[in-house]
Amino acid sequence: MGYEFCESSLANSVGTRVVDNVVKPVGRQLDYVRRFHDNVEKLVEKKGELVRARTRLRHETDFAERQLLHIEDDVRDLQTKAVEILSNVETLEMEIQQNKRCLNWCPNWSWRYRLSKKAMKKTLDISELLEKINKFGQPGRVGYRAPSTLPTIEFLCSKEFVVSESSKIAFHQIIEALQDDNISMIGLWGMGGVGKTTLAREVGNQAEKLNLFNKEKIGIPTGEDHKGCKVLLTTRRQQVCLATDCQKVVQLGCLDGDEAWTLFAMKASLNGSVDDAIRKVATKIIRKCQGLPIAIVPLGSALKGKSCHEWKTAYRRLKDRRLTEIEDVNEENAYLCLEASFDYLKGMETKTCFLLCSLYPEDHEIYVEDLVRYAWGLELYKGINSIEKVRSEVLASIEILKNSCLLLDCEERHVKMHDVRGEEFSFASVGTLPMDESFKHFMAIAFNTDQLGELPKGLVFPNLKFLLLRGTGKDRMETSSEFFEGMKALKACALDHQLISRVPFQFQINLKTLNLRYSRFSDISMIGKLKTLEIFSLSESRISELPNEIGDLENLRLLELSNCKELRRIPYRLIQRLSNLEELYFHGCWSMKWATENTTENECYSSLSELNLLPKLGVLSLDLDPQHLPDGFVFPKLWKFDVWIRSNWWTSFKPCPISRSLRIIDIKSIDACKQLFEDVESLDLKTVQGYPNLIPSLELEFSKLTSLGLDSCDGMKCLIDASKQQVPTTAFSNLRSLSLASMLALEELCNGPQPQGFLQKLETLSLQDCNEMIGAIPISQNLEALQVHQCAANNSLGQLQSLDIRRCSQLEEIIQGTEVLNISPQSLRKIRVSECNKLTSLSSLSHGHRLQELSVDDCPRLTPLIISAKIQKLELRRMTSEQLSNLDICNCEEEEQITEKDQTSSHDHQLQPICFPNLTLISIFNCENLNCLFPITVAHGSFPKLLNASNLQTLEIRNCSQLEEIIQDPQVSNIGLQCLREIKVENCNNLRYLFPMSIANSLQGLRTLQISRCFGLEEIIKAKEAANVCLHSLMEVFVRECNKLTSLASLSHGHILKSLKNLEIYDCLQLEDTFPISMAQGLPLLNEVVLENLPQFKGRGGNEVVLTLSSLQKLKVVNCPELTPFIISAKIKELTLLMMKGRKKMSNMMGRGGSSVSTEYLKISNFKELFDSSYNLSSLKFLSLMELTELQVIWNGPIQAVNFQNLTELNVGNCRSLRYIFSPTIAQYLPRLSELHISDCEDLEQFIDKDQTSSQHLMKLVQHAANSTACRP
Repeated sequence: MGYEFCESSLANSVGTRVVDNVVKPVGRQLDYVRRFHDNVEKLVEKKGELVRARTRLRHETDFAERQLLHIEDDVRDLQTKAVEILSNVETLEMEIQQNKRCLNWCPNWSWRYRLSKKAMKKTLDISELLEKINKFGQPGRVGYRAPSTLPTIEFLCSKEFVVSESSKIAFHQIIEALQDDNISMIGLWGMGGVGKTTLAREVGNQAEKLNLFNKEKIGIPTGEDHKGCKVLLTTRRQQVCLATDCQKVVQLGCLDGDEAWTLFAMKASLNGSVDDAIRKVATKIIRKCQGLPIAIVPLGSALKGKSCHEWKTAYRRLKDRRLTEIEDVNEENAYLCLEASFDYLKGMETKTCFLLCSLYPEDHEIYVEDLVRYAWGLELYKGINSIEKVRSEVLASIEILKNSCLLLDCEERHVKMHDVRGEEFSFASVGTLPMDESFKHFMAIAFNTDQLGELPKGLVFPNLKFLLLRGTGKDRMETSSEFFEGMKALKACALDHQLISRVPFQFQINLKTLNLRYSRFSDISMIGKLKTLEIFSLSESRISELPNEIGDLENLRLLELSNCKELRRIPYRLIQRLSNLEELYFHGCWSMKWATENTTENECYSSLSELNLLPKLGVLSLDLDPQHLPDGFVFPKLWKFDVWIRSNWWTSFKPCPISRSLRIIDIKSIDACKQLFEDVESLDLKTVQGYPNLIPSLELEFSKLTSLGLDSCDGMKCLIDASKQQVPTTAFSNLRSLSLASMLALEELCNGPQPQGFLQKLETLSLQDCNEMIGAIPISQNLEALQVHQCAANNSLGQLQSLDIRRCSQLEEIIQGTEVLNISPQSLRKIRVSECNKLTSLSSLSHGHRLQELSVDDCPRLTPLIISAKIQKLELRRMTSEQLSNLDICNCEEEEQITEKDQTSSHDHQLQPICFPNLTLISIFNCENLNCLFPITVAHGSFPKLLNASNLQTLEIRNCSQLEEIIQDPQVSNIGLQCLREIKVENCNNLRYLFPMSIANSLQGLRTLQISRCFGLEEIIKAKEAANVCLHSLMEVFVRECNKLTSLASLSHGHILKSLKNLEIYDCLQLEDTFPISMAQGLPLLNEVVLENLPQFKGRGGNEVVLTLSSLQKLKVVNCPELTPFIISAKIKELTLLMMKGRKKMSNMMGRGGSSVSTEYLKISNFKELFDSSYNLSSLKFLSLMELTELQVIWNGPIQAVNFQNLTELNVGNCRSLRYIFSPTIAQYLPRLSELHISDCEDLEQFIDKDQTSSQHLMKLVQHAANSTACRP
C-alpha cells in the first residue's frame, strides 16, 4: 500500500510539473498561433479606443488652454505615449497585411506565432494606457491656473481718429460681426496708411464699452468652439482675409474730398480766415493725397504755419514726387506705405505689371487687356506659349496688386494707379520726350505728343523695349522711320492718336506687339514686313480696307480690329493665310462686309468660312449682320467668344465680359451657332421664332450657362419640356441670372418633372410682361435679387436680398394667401414695391432686421406700413394721407409687439421721440394730401412716438401739392437734423418756406439745397426776426421756377456763406436780389454763377457782388433784360452772355480794358459789336457766337497776335448779317484752331476777307466747313 501510494504520489507530482513546465507553456505558444485572428481583432478594437481617448484628452487640453490653464506634465507624457503606441500599432498592422498577401495560400506558423504575440503585447500596453488617460476627464485635472495675474486686453483709443463715411460703414459692419455668434474671424483690409489699425483700436474700445467680451473666460478658442472670442485681423491684402477663413471681410476705403479737407485743415491749422492763395494750394495738395490719411497727416503737420511760398514749393515737389525734400516730412511719409506694399510683392512678373501701370498718367483708366499684350511682347512670362495663358497670369498679378491696394478698381476690365506713388515705381513717364544721355538706360518710356511740333529724329535708346506715345486726337503727330531708328531693341510699341507714315517701323526687327489705337494711316502695307510681329491692334482707328500685305504676318497670333467703324473690306483669303492666329476681334465694325453666295467676283471680300481654316483659332469677338452668314456655315469650335448676330445696328453695343457669350437678335435660323451653344455661358435671344422650348428643341443641356436672357421669343411656352422625354439632369444647373421679357406665350419654366439641379444656383431673376405664366418658379436659397414687372406670380423665395416688384396688379400679399410671394424676411436688405393695386401688406417683410432700403410707390391698399428702426433709406411715393398716418415702427432690438397707431391715444399721452440711427435718406414723392412732413408719428409699443432721424443726410420731397410746411415750428425741439447734407424739394406749390428760423441754426452740415417748381415759395427760411443762421457748409444752391421768391437774403443772415461754390437760379419771375451788399466779403469760394430767365433781376447792390467776385471762374447770364452793366472779373474762365436785350457793345459788359487773360470758354449773343484791339483773350479756347442777328464783323481793327492764340473751336450760328468770318488781321493769328462750325448765316459772302492770306491749316478748316455749312451761296 505504501509503495503504491508513493508511486502514485510520485506520478502525480511529475505529471503536475510536466503540465506546468511543459504542457502549459507549449499550449500558450500554440494559442498565439491558434488565436491569431482573435488577437489581431482585439488589437484593432483597442486601437480604436485609444484613438478616441486621445481625441477626448486633446479636447480637454485645448479647452484648458483656452481658459489660460497650464497643462500638467503627466498629461503631456500620456499624449506622447499615445502617439508612440499608435505609430507602433500602425507599423504592426502594415506588417500583418503584407504577410497576409504573401502567405495567404500557404500559412507560415512561425510568422503567425510571432505577429500574434506582438499583437497581444500591444493590446495589453493600450489597456494600461487607457486606464491612465481615463483618470483625466475634466479640464481641472489636465491643467492648473498659473499664479501670475490674468492678462487683460487693452484697447488704445486714438485721439487722432477722424470719422469718415468709409470708416463708419466699416465700423458698423465689424460691430455687427462681433455680435454675431456665427462669426469668429473678421478681416479688415485696405491700402497701407488708410487707417486700419486706428479703426481696429476704436472697434476694440467700443467693444469694451458694449461689454461684448467676458475677459475672464475669453481665451483663444478655435474651430467650431468660438463663442465669446473674436479675432480681428488687419491687412493690406484681401487674399490674407480669404486664406485665414475670415467669415466677415470688410474693406476700409479712403477719405472723400470733404473728409480729407477736414483732417488736413486740422493738422495744418487752417481756419476760415486762411489766405485764399494757401487755400487753393491746399486743395491741390489734398487732391494729390487721394484720401490717404498717412499722406494727409504728415503733409498737413509739416506745412502748419508756413508761408504761401513754402506751400507752393511743397505742392511743386509733391507734384514732381519729391516729398522727402519737404521740410519736416520725415521718413514716415506717404510713400513708405506704397513702397512697403510694393516690396512685399512676390514675383518679378507682378512687380513689372505694376511698373507698366506706372507709365500711365494720373487718373488714367488702364485697360487690362493692353497689359496682357505688352506682357506678351516683352516676354514677361518665359516658357508660356499661349496668349490666353499669359492673360491668366496677368489677371492673377492684377488681383494681387488690387488686393495689396497698389491698384484701384474703376470701370469694368480697367484699373488705375493711386496718385501717391514714388519715382522708384516708374520706368519713365514724362511730359516731353527726354533728350539727354541720362535716359538711355531706360527699358520703357511713355510720353505725350501734344506739346511737340514734330517727333525728334536721331534719338538713340539702345535698351528701350517698350514705348508708349499718347496724343489727344486734336493734332495727330506724324511718325517716321527716323524717329524709331535708334530703338532697335523695341519689342512692344503703343501709339495712340497718331498719324502713321509709310515706313516708320523698318528698323524694328524684334517687335512683337504693335498697338495703333485711334490712329490714321497714309499707308500701312509696310506692316507686312514685320515678320516677328505676333500681336497687332488697330482698335478704333480710321481704316477702310485691310491691306493684303497683312496676310504675310506668318507669326501673327492676335489681330484686333475692334470699333474700326469705317472698315468695309478684308481681301479674299487674307484671314486664312494667318495660320497661327489664336485670337481675332471684330466687334464694332459696323460697315464690315463678308462674302456670301450672292457676292460677285469683283468684290473679293473675305468669307466667314475662312475662320474654319484657322487651326489654332480659339478666341473670336464678332458683330455680324445675319445676311452675311453663308448657307450651311457653322462657327468653329471656340473656347472663348463674344458673338452678336443682329440686323438692327442702332442697338447700343457693349462687349460682354463673360468669356463665352452669344447674342442673337431677329434671325430665322440659329444653326450656324450650334457648336457655340455647347459651351455658351451667356446667352441672349430676342425675337427668335420657331422654338417652343430650349430643351429638347436645341438638343443641348446648357449645363455651363450662367446667364440667360429671352425677349419676345413668340411661341416659346417653357424652357424645358420634360413631359414626353427625359432631359439631362444638369440642365440649367449653373444658371445664376435669368431675365424673361415680353414672353407672351411662356406658361412655365419647366413642363414635367424638373431636372435634379434645375436653377439651384439662381441669384438674379427678372420677369417682365409674362402674364401667361401660371406655374410656380422653383427658387433656390441663393436668390439675391428679384424684379417682377406686370406679372402674376405664385412663388416661394428663399434667402432673398433684393426684392423689386412692379405693376403686379393681382398680387395681394407677400407671405400668405392667394397670389402670394413667400419670402423669408431675415435676409432682405432692399425692398422696392410699385403699382401693385391689390397689395395690402408688407408687414412681415418691412421690419426684417437686415432691411436697409424700403421704397413704396402707388400701392393704394397697403396699410399699415411697418419699418425697421435700422432702416437706412426710406422712399414713399404716391401715398395717401391715411397711409402716412398709419406709419408703424418695429424696434428689432427690443422685439416689441407691433401695433397700429391709436389715433385717440395721441391726445392723452405726450409724444416722445424715437431715434432711427441708421436712417440717412427720406424720400417722399407724389403724396398729394400731405400737409406737413415733420413730425412723423409712428406706432411703437402701446403708444405712438415721434420719428427722430438724427443721422438723416438726404431729404427729398417731390410732387406734394398740398404740402404747407416741412417742419411744424412747435415740434422743432424733438427733431434732430444736424447731419442733414442735402435737401431737394420739387413741385410743392403750397409750400411758403422751407424751414423756420429756429431749425435753420441746426443745419450746420447742409451742403446742397435744390428747390424747383415751388410756385408759392416766398422765402427759404422763415425769418420772423433777425438772427444769425449758420450755414457754413452750404456749397450749392439751385433754384428754379419759384415765382414768388424775391430774394435769397434769408440764407445770409449770418453774413457769410464761406463754403458756397455754385449758385444757379432759373426762371424766377419776381426775383430781384440774391444777397445783400453786406455779403461782399462773405462769399470767398463762389466760383460758378448761372442766372437765366430772371426778368426782374437788376445789377446793383448785392447782385453786383455776385457778378463781380474775384473768385468767380464761370459766369452764365441769359435773358436778364434789367441787368445793368457790370465789370467782369479778369479770372473768368467760362463766360456766357445770351439774349442781352438792347446791348450794343461787348465793352459795356467786359469792363475796363476788356482784358480777361484767364477766359477759356466764351458764348455770347445779342450784341452788335464784339472784339476790337483792346480785347486780350489769350487763354480763350472755345468761342460760340449765336443769334447775333445784327452782327456784321467779329473782329474789328488791328488784333494782336497773342490775343486769340489758343482758340481751338469756333461756332457761329444764326448770324444773318455777318459778311465774313475772319478779318484781315486775325486770319493769320489762329494757329491752334481745329474745329469750325457755321450755320444759318444768310449774308455770309466768304469765310476770309478778300485778298487776305492765312495759314495752310486754316484753309483746310475753311474748306471742310464750306462743305457742311447751311448758308446762302
